Amino acid sequence: MTVFEYLMVMTSIVLAVALTQLLRGMTEVWRSQHRYWPQLSWAIVLSVVTVQIWWAFWDLHRIEDWTAYDFAMILCFPVLIYLATAILMPQRQAIDTDWREYFVAQRRDFLILLAIFAIAGVVLSRVLLGVPLSHPYRLWQGSMLLLALSGVFLTGERYHHWLPWIFLAVMITSQVLFRSRPGAFLVD
Repeated sequence: MTVFEYLMVMTSIVLAVALTQLLRGMTEVWRSQHRYWPQLSWAIVLSVVTVQIWWAFWDLHRIEDWTAYDFAMILCFPVLIYLATAILMPQRQAIDTDWREYFVAQRRDFLILLAIFAIAGVVLSRVLLGVPLSHPYRLWQGSMLLLALSGVFLTGERYHHWLPWIFLAVMITSQVLFRSRPGAFLVD
């Protein structure tokens, strides 16, 4: 087993737990008579993000000289997604939970975590993979950061119905353009 494989076990477990909680939470919200579509939309977005993180981690397989700091840096991705998942889809909610009320109360914290996630993506790809700050992918990362921050400060309900879908469209476009194959940003 390589060091990369060893380290990816932990990140994969955290990602799997996050995805499991998302799927369980989506089922719970879906069954509720008080479901809230933006919350379900964000759960779909987080599901795609979770799978994309796992996909993108292949870029790290050529790193041979791992440090605890490198591992802490990559572990922050699954941890941030898990925290966002736990805020978006908490465990053990009452059957009559008003999911709109819940989401509106948690929206700011959730979107702040997504903004931190976008910043962490820039830092990780720069520090561990050497991707320059001038790389075109930064435009997409910046767009996701601005979208998350806009959701923190804008409170219009109609905006928040569209925001997850805009975020998802930006994310999928960036992945199609730059990360459609594992190893898009391989270390030389």
